[in-house]
Amino acid sequence: MREADSSRIGLSSRHLSFFEMFVYTFYGSDSELPIEESTENFCKLLFDVLGLEKEKILVTVLQECNIENQKINENETQKVYDAWTKFLPEKYIKKTKGRRNFFIAKIPDAAGGTGVEIFYKTISGQYVEIGSQLHYHFIYHGHNDLRITTNGNFGNGLGLERLIMVLENQSSVYNCSLVRPIKEVIINTLNDGTEEIYDENINIIADHIRALVLVFYEKSLHSVRLSTSQEKILDKLNKNMRSQVNYLGLSDDLYEKLVDKVISIYQDRFPTIIENKKDVLAFINKKS
Repeated sequence: MREADSSRIGLSSRHLSFFEMFVYTFYGSDSELPIEESTENFCKLLFDVLGLEKEKILVTVLQECNIENQKINENETQKVYDAWTKFLPEKYIKKTKGRRNFFIAKIPDAAGGTGVEIFYKTISGQYVEIGSQLHYHFIYHGHNDLRITTNGNFGNGLGLERLIMVLENQSSVYNCSLVRPIKEVIINTLNDGTEEIYDENINIIADHIRALVLVFYEKSLHSVRLSTSQEKILDKLNKNMRSQVNYLGLSDDLYEKLVDKVISIYQDRFPTIIENKKDVLAFINKKS
């Protein structure tokens, strides 16, 4: 879950509260698997397996930046740029300055580092980030204390929902096959032809119910309790979802229909997800 994106939910065509990683392959240090081989593996997945069109790809590579106490220069990132030029024409590879391609969670002992972002042009002509290639070669120890590590890993990842969105030629993640059926339950319940007017409200409800069901599934899968911060986030989502349902004049009967729809979408991949239905509904209704 990404709380940082919460203000964009329902308004943006690409942000969700909860998203899955289609693949996130961690490799060892650069000496174990060179960046060229990692990039080659990633490009085979993107173009040969998934069939994405090279003409619709844009890749951004960090050129230089100053962050915390570190200065990253082009000498350190050029080999990443060079690796991508073996698989994409240079016109599809852009160098960036500043912090756009440096990723760090400012939490003590968190790993971070330079990265490549992969964007894909949607049917609407908008470029949407679908994945990244990260080199975790720094450790955050506190303000202005970012240290280089010799054990840095790097890996390739793709966001599942955005990937499905572009593969299905949709312009919004809310219209991909993982989310659209949830929206249709709300639209059919409204049944008054106003869905285009209230699309943002419908998106928020669909997003939040999906996040609640999937978080509860993850919690039960790993037999862990929600942390205080996680519970606060879920409480916030639940409160906002219930507010949107009330705004649209819909009844509480909708929640069970929505939970059932989310379960039906994911049950083939997550057979035990149905076991969390009772807990999810209890959590939703505790705020009524």
